[in-house]
Amino acid sequence: MSSSPDSDGESYYMSLEEHQPSAIEELTDVQFKFEVKAVMLELTRQADQENTLLVLTVSQLGAEGKMRTYDLTVTSYLRKIGLDYCEIRDSNNQPLHLISSSDKQGSDLLKVEYTKADINGPNFQTMFDNTEQNLKVRDMNW
Repeated sequence: MSSSPDSDGESYYMSLEEHQPSAIEELTDVQFKFEVKAVMLELTRQADQENTLLVLTVSQLGAEGKMRTYDLTVTSYLRKIGLDYCEIRDSNNQPLHLISSSDKQGSDLLKVEYTKADINGPNFQTMFDNTEQNLKVRDMNW
């Protein structure tokens, strides 16, 4: 046992067992979150000079996850994608937009959620409904 003074200067005793987490306590081992703001790929053709044919833009691609004592959860998302054909131009000299996703703030174009639960965990039956692994794929229409 250890002794510690309280606000009145008196001592109180606490056993070592009270300081240690219980065997079934959920502790977070790893937690992460990241986002790639934009990735752009260009397909070009080399003739007399280099000409861009297609431009693929992927924006706001990210993931977040948490690994705890008895489970792992990871969620990844894609918020915006675009594909432009550069050999055809509109009246404003802009490339033809073949694919252009919504600019709606905070909406996910695609979301993938993965959960893995330890079958020996205390919440396996209740929280995870006896499911060891679960994968949910959602598109923007859900």
